[in-house]
Amino acid sequence: MRKFIFTSSVFLSALVSLNAYSNPPGSWVRDLRILSDSGLGNTDIYANGNMQAALDIIYDLEPGYSLKSVTLKKYNTGQDLDDWEQSSLENKYLHNIGGQRIGHLRSSKFVQRYLSTSSPRSVSVCVELTATKEGQDFTTSTCEPGTNQASVFVNAINPVYLTKNNFELLPWDISSEIDDYECQHTLNQPTGILTQEIKEQVLRKTSKTPAILDIEVDHLLSESTSTLYLQDSLISKYGSTTPTSDDPYHLSHIMAWAVLPNMGVNKIKYVESTGWNNFNALTLEKNIPYAFKSDPNYLFSIITEIMRLDRGKYQAGYKSYLNCSVPGASSNTTIPCNMLTTVGSSDVEVYDSGVVASKSISRNSSAIKVTDYYGTESKIIMGVRKVDNYLSVIELF
Repeated sequence: MRKFIFTSSVFLSALVSLNAYSNPPGSWVRDLRILSDSGLGNTDIYANGNMQAALDIIYDLEPGYSLKSVTLKKYNTGQDLDDWEQSSLENKYLHNIGGQRIGHLRSSKFVQRYLSTSSPRSVSVCVELTATKEGQDFTTSTCEPGTNQASVFVNAINPVYLTKNNFELLPWDISSEIDDYECQHTLNQPTGILTQEIKEQVLRKTSKTPAILDIEVDHLLSESTSTLYLQDSLISKYGSTTPTSDDPYHLSHIMAWAVLPNMGVNKIKYVESTGWNNFNALTLEKNIPYAFKSDPNYLFSIITEIMRLDRGKYQAGYKSYLNCSVPGASSNTTIPCNMLTTVGSSDVEVYDSGVVASKSISRNSSAIKVTDYYGTESKIIMGVRKVDNYLSVIELF
């Protein structure tokens, strides 16, 4: 992470005056101090195991001496920091709550150390330095009272976890449409009934929510052109309904797939939903709009498919999902589709609605883990809420 060096002449003169009083005991050490990387004597972090307090150790040795090691200790006692994780490696998260950096002057000789913890606690930290000359080791520290800028107070507090109130899932009714299919009458007349709708829903954080650095989802589309296989779905809820003459178009299935913006997924491939009285369907490819990709609060997209009237059909082994329709009175189990979601396959195993209901994948909710720029990990739960017999929606819980 870039270090900000503040070069105000007033601040420089103040530091010069401080340096005159900062020499610790030991004639071979000209200067030894410890500061937070913000230039302060205290820093606050979250006790989440990831966020590190960044500490600058500034030193100056007499000619002939070379630095061997620096170790953080407890101020006043010189004891080890057993309850803290001490590292010389910086991670990608912020180093103090609020992210403020006042800046301070560093000499050409300084090293950095990082402290983290998974439990709330606080400690005053000093530094022990070991130098070597002609094969002999020399050790000193700032752990005894009386040395200026000898310690930094590190305060680790409980993490602030994100909840559903920190995020916004674009509602179904205003989401970008990818495709829909209008059921045709047997005389090829439009019915006005959409038996299939596919839209891009979008998950965004609210403007006051910390930046999100990492997102982990168990079920993701990953190919440039990704087929909507059921086993890859983030959410899948099948509704076993029996069509009636006066109300045949109940919702039969709602599915959703997650797409992260950096995965390079451009298109989806799927089988169209043709309605109850049609035997055949086509495999289609459509572009994903990514309508909110330039939004600074955009996190990822949810490809949501709603089916009405049709039943879910599965290939042998239940590895793929076909939106082909089956007549209600048919007992034929080998009705083909024009094209399949599995390229190169010519065998289709089709099930009636009762079999599908017993074998369908049920994934009514899924957890998504997000990590903010403080390093705090939180979970978002997405699930299905039934609105009525015609519509269910994906929501945050």
